[in-house]
Amino acid sequence: MYFLEQEGDEVIIYPDDSPIVKKLKLQRRKSLEMRRKAKAKKAAKQGSDLKFSDLIGSVPLDNCNLNMANIWDITYYSFQDQLKRMGWRDQFDMNHRAALAGAKLKESQLKHWMRSIASSDKS
Repeated sequence: MYFLEQEGDEVIIYPDDSPIVKKLKLQRRKSLEMRRKAKAKKAAKQGSDLKFSDLIGSVPLDNCNLNMANIWDITYYSFQDQLKRMGWRDQFDMNHRAALAGAKLKESQLKHWMRSIASSDKS
C-alpha cells in the first residue's frame, strides 16, 4: 500500500519512493494534467456557446425601453449597437466602482460608456 501525497493539485514524489510508487504517482500527475486540460477546453467551449436567442432574451432585461414585443422591430445594426453599448456601460460601472473602492486602474479602463462606435475599438 502506498499513500498518494498531494499539495494542492501537485503530486509529491519523494526520492525514497519505490519505483512502482513513483510510476503510479507519475501516472496520477499525467491524469491530473489531462483533467485540467479537459476542464479548460470545456470552459472555453461553454464561453462561446452563446446563441442569438440568448442575446435577444438578454437585451430586454436592461433598462433600454425594449421588450420581447418590440425588440423584433429594430434593425440588426441597432441590435448590435445596443449590445455593444450595454457591454461598455457594464464595464464602465464595474471599473468605476473598483476605482471608488481604491483599485488602481489604467486611464483606458475608465473610458465613459457614451462614445462613438466609429472612433472606438471594433471588438
